[in-house]
Amino acid sequence: MVEDIPTRIKSLDWESIQNELDENGFAKLPPILTKDECESFMGLYNEEESYRTTINMTRYRFGNGEYKYFSYPLPEVIQSLRESFYPELAKTANRWLGYLKKPELFPDNLQDFLKTCEEYEQTRPTPLTSFSRSLPLL
Repeated sequence: MVEDIPTRIKSLDWESIQNELDENGFAKLPPILTKDECESFMGLYNEEESYRTTINMTRYRFGNGEYKYFSYPLPEVIQSLRESFYPELAKTANRWLGYLKKPELFPDNLQDFLKTCEEYEQTRPTPLTSFSRSLPLL
């Protein structure tokens, strides 16, 4: 039986991940999503109603391809990933603010963070997906 996404994320070695983030600014994680979840997620790319905006990268000289911002309600897999990763990443952000001698800014849960964003009229969802076309090497 496959564990649900929150359980998979909670069971990661967060002490090690936090150390890697502090040391390197990034951390490599083991696979989080199952093959079926990945395929389902990739299938969303052609469902235009799932997105609020599509950006053509070539138009802005960002390279070849496009990226799309999801609209609310977010797909279940995206919402679950956001809610599950947020608490640990908020700890990281607050710890890093402490290194800069700044007060903690990020609340413990995603819903409280989104309420703060709403107070500042930041109400559009930020998760995005992208598609790039590789250019052949000459």
